[in-house]
Amino acid sequence: MSKTVHSRRVMLQVLGAAGGALVVLPAVGCSGGGSSGGGCNDLTGVDTAMRTTLHYNPAGPDATRHCSGCQLYTGGQNGCGTCQLFPGPVDPNGSCDSFVARA
Repeated sequence: MSKTVHSRRVMLQVLGAAGGALVVLPAVGCSGGGSSGGGCNDLTGVDTAMRTTLHYNPAGPDATRHCSGCQLYTGGQNGCGTCQLFPGPVDPNGSCDSFVARA
């Protein structure tokens, strides 16, 4: 039962962060940089709680689970994109616990 409760708690956190991301994302944007750092790692003014909860890593070790291959990721023109689950820029080579492969 505790696993179910934990899953519900995480899902509620994810949904809350996704709503917040819709408000924050237009103001944050990427200032270039891609995988080399720069804008994808600039978290100035970004609430990082959900990134921490989902164990986001801007340099994901498993190439089959990189953000660029996830349904929740939207690529940007500046080398970094966004995620539906948390605010701020996302490195396309990053990864987190909520990876969902593109169909």
